[in-house]
Amino acid sequence: MSVTTLAFFLLGLTGLLGGAELLLRAASRLAALFGMRPIIIGLAVVSLGTSAPELFIAVTAATENRSDLVLGNIVGTNIFNLSFILGASACLRPLPLHSLSLRFDLPVMVTSGVLLWILGWDGTLSGLDGLTLLAGAVIYTLIRVDLGRRESKAFRRAYIAEFGKAATGIKGPTTPHFFPTLLRQLLWLAIGIGILSISADTLLASSIEIARFWGITETVIGLTALAIGTSLPELATTLLATWRGERDVAIGNLIGSSLYNILAILAVASLAATPALAVSSDILRRDIPVMLGIAGLCWLTFFGQHTLSRTEGALLVVSASGYFTMLAVST
Repeated sequence: MSVTTLAFFLLGLTGLLGGAELLLRAASRLAALFGMRPIIIGLAVVSLGTSAPELFIAVTAATENRSDLVLGNIVGTNIFNLSFILGASACLRPLPLHSLSLRFDLPVMVTSGVLLWILGWDGTLSGLDGLTLLAGAVIYTLIRVDLGRRESKAFRRAYIAEFGKAATGIKGPTTPHFFPTLLRQLLWLAIGIGILSISADTLLASSIEIARFWGITETVIGLTALAIGTSLPELATTLLATWRGERDVAIGNLIGSSLYNILAILAVASLAATPALAVSSDILRRDIPVMLGIAGLCWLTFFGQHTLSRTEGALLVVSASGYFTMLAVST
């Protein structure tokens, strides 16, 4: 493997994360500019925004018929989110879970994983399967926004801490400097999307070269290097929110991103693929069950005591490390 390939991998990853940050900030400020409630920004814009790297990787790989990279990246990212990142957050501070998330978010997370498993059992994710997942994403978002109004204060505090108090005011075309601000944020949004698109191409090409050099499958490179790399926005957002004491936001962002990875991003990738996304037997028999097992374990832990302790967080981190080490050794 040449130094140039490794340099392009790191450059693509850096560009992907930087572009995601630009897109997230611009989208959040545009949403606030038009008077969207902080709860909607937190649930929809932030959760989807931190999943922007996975989205661009998935669509790019799907159009290039790299199904193993698509599925490996999504499933690996969710495993990393729900084991390593959630566990690391609990190691910082024990994570309580309020009843709304316990009753709704985690069960939907498990259900979405089961739905993916069922839809992919025939070895493909078709356009119709993608529409089914996308419908689930729309229904989840509408219900969650309605149920989450009671949590809007927590999201408002987190949003003010991130973007400033001025960003939370109800805005409109009559507000001074509305149109210059609108144009500026649209420009940043376009720049972020452009960086994401170029970086996704660069990262995919270099990842394929690395996989070929080491003799590993594209599924494994998606489950490991790509999954961990594209999870960095979730890692940064969750640890920062935990450190600030906004633990509801930390957990909500993690669960929301994991849900949208399946229901929205895989849906878009399935629609973009021609003729369909292929689902490998390894993903079906090894990796999706691991993802479901971790999600179910988190649900049972929170259901039993409504808190994830530091000890349990450490066990999740160790489990994640063991899983990714197993993948590396097995190849």
